[in-house]
Amino acid sequence: MDRSDYLQQLHSRFSVAQSEIIATVEAALSVPVTNLTRIIKGDEYEVHRVQLRDDSTVYLRVDFPGTPVSMVEHEAWAMSCARDDGAPVPEVLGVSVIDDDIGPRAAMLVRASPGRPLAGVLASLLPTQRSTIMSNIGNVLAGLHSVRMPGAGRPNADGAWMTPAQERDRRLSDCLAAVHQLRVAAFSPGDIDRVKRALQQDCPSAENPVLCHGDISPEHVFVDSDLNVVGLIDWGMWSAGPAVAELAGLDIRLSEPDYFALATGYGRHEIRADSMRWHAIAQLVHQIDWLVSSEQAEELERPASVLREFLP
Repeated sequence: MDRSDYLQQLHSRFSVAQSEIIATVEAALSVPVTNLTRIIKGDEYEVHRVQLRDDSTVYLRVDFPGTPVSMVEHEAWAMSCARDDGAPVPEVLGVSVIDDDIGPRAAMLVRASPGRPLAGVLASLLPTQRSTIMSNIGNVLAGLHSVRMPGAGRPNADGAWMTPAQERDRRLSDCLAAVHQLRVAAFSPGDIDRVKRALQQDCPSAENPVLCHGDISPEHVFVDSDLNVVGLIDWGMWSAGPAVAELAGLDIRLSEPDYFALATGYGRHEIRADSMRWHAIAQLVHQIDWLVSSEQAEELERPASVLREFLP
């Protein structure tokens, strides 16, 4: 199935009652709710846009069943770290638990970001404007990546972190366990062996972990009329890791001119090409594994093509 059908099918399985949404928001803010709109997006939670009587807008994000509350609390903490360092991150207004018919579900209430999604303006931008905004994104990321983390990956339910070396080894192990899914994307046994060798031979050394958003995309970047970045939303894939991992993910998704402009705004030059390649290959293997596992085979063509380009 394609992405749209997948999301519709996924989200049809979960729906918090409007009365619960209203009760949760009004208990947290003491302001009456005037309108609710559900947004069908994302693989991990349902999102409701909530308009209040004071004309402000907030979003209630309800995680899918089984998501530990600690995971949502850690995400709120990461967003707070980014805000404290000056990153344009929406304010978290509270984390709570909603008692749904299918069990308790963790929920996060956040203020709406100012500006508008970059995805809605990209097509209308001149090349020079597009370069400007990509450079601005690079500058914001450079600031975000200056935030040092106390460990690598994400903390567990008890708040304990992995060391950078442990997180690196976990990534490698997970990638090697997932490469068999490449067969579904028409990779030959020889191609799969090449992927394994690239992962095993080029695995980068452990690095000091920094705060990474993990899912920078035009849908998650908000801009104002002057093309300044005024919002980074959707922190569900945040992690503490090497900055090169986030940059590799952007290299995968962006066109060459866009990535060049972003890298110029980022302004750092110590990123090694072999580390970039390793993280790109690792992320593409995971992306293909996820698409196969979630039966989104119609979405495999692009990541499979990009993965072949990165193979040595």
